[in-house]
Amino acid sequence: MNSSAKTFAGVLAGLLITLGGASAASIPAVETLHAPEKTITLNYYGGAIPAARANKIIAEFEKRYPTIKISYHAVPFNSYNETLGARFAQGDVDIFDIDQPQSASYAVRGWEADLTAAFANQRALIDPPALQESTINGKLLNLPYQIGTTFLYYNKKVLQQIGVAFPSNKAGEIPTWEWVEATAHKAVASKATAYGVTFSTPDMYYYLQPLAESLGAGSGVIGEKQLTPDINNPGWIQALSWYGKLYAEGLAPRGVRETALAFANGDSAFFYGGIWNSPTIIKNANLDFGITSAPRFKEGKAATTSGGWALGISALASEEKQQAAALFLNWYLFGENGGFVSADPETENVPTTEATRAVFWKNPAYADPRLAGLQAILTWQAQHAARIRPQTVGGAEFTQLVGAAIADIINGADAKKTLDSTNARLKTAWRKYQ
Repeated sequence: MNSSAKTFAGVLAGLLITLGGASAASIPAVETLHAPEKTITLNYYGGAIPAARANKIIAEFEKRYPTIKISYHAVPFNSYNETLGARFAQGDVDIFDIDQPQSASYAVRGWEADLTAAFANQRALIDPPALQESTINGKLLNLPYQIGTTFLYYNKKVLQQIGVAFPSNKAGEIPTWEWVEATAHKAVASKATAYGVTFSTPDMYYYLQPLAESLGAGSGVIGEKQLTPDINNPGWIQALSWYGKLYAEGLAPRGVRETALAFANGDSAFFYGGIWNSPTIIKNANLDFGITSAPRFKEGKAATTSGGWALGISALASEEKQQAAALFLNWYLFGENGGFVSADPETENVPTTEATRAVFWKNPAYADPRLAGLQAILTWQAQHAARIRPQTVGGAEFTQLVGAAIADIINGADAKKTLDSTNARLKTAWRKYQ
């Protein structure tokens, strides 16, 4: 575990004792709220986008609500939790980004205001999996504004060369991981390409959870309190044994970090990634590629990534600031012309409502004919195949330890032994939360 995660976990353990799961403040229905008569300034701490882009969004909001000023503070992702904790301790947070798996951790700290009543009439507009991941113990604690869903890119030239038909680009028509593996073998064996398949961020739990979920193995965490690790059940062992075999057999490359670029350069038959990788890939105008749905195992179910960034309101802010912040969140996700997306056309992940997606898909980058079918595929996956990450206060330890286990498996460690060891380490790490 890195130092930032250790600090976050340590502070959280102490807060579990002192807060005892403090209840968050409640905000009235946003339809009843009005901008303050006198100008107020809200501090917004963000880890999702650079300051220049965030300030474009804020400027559009401030045109509509001139008495609400928002000061944006960009924080690097790797130090976000630690920085946010320090800012809350100083009492200067009003609005903040939340990486959705941290919702439970932030809730037990007493940071998140209760948004259930404020957005009761808007909840149905949000994609159900994203909404579920922002709801803890029946309370809506943040508004999810993007979903990071993955899919499969494939090199048409390579598949033609080895005599393999292209997969479907129709929503709900899903290739299997067994087909990907077999095709990757042909591509590498025939020297049509250097690698069979590359994965975006190969050792991150987020991208590989769908492998186990497809086999019915769950998220790797069980129990009413989401504090019982289950990362070594048969499905997880099967999924990561298969994944490790891809590297052991040379179908996936070890040590290659720029995996999207490898595919863009024509060095891989397949790339399992997201829409955020598209700008890198479409830069190569000569690359003949297509896309298809995120694969499933032959005997398994469709399963894709879910979750992303959400916006929260500080439970420690004044009532006036909370209500002003609610107006910002309402405009951000439910405002005219698609809210934040129209103000930030560079947004890299699919947003979580139909209105924001309608604006998102107008981005010329996604009109590239090589991405044909993507809009329908991602919409279908978000609504039917997305699997949420564990809603556990032990998210910091889980992410770090499981990521380390995946890295070991990539490098040749036995999946069962590694996952058994990781499960035991998680039990020890989570005792302080029991």
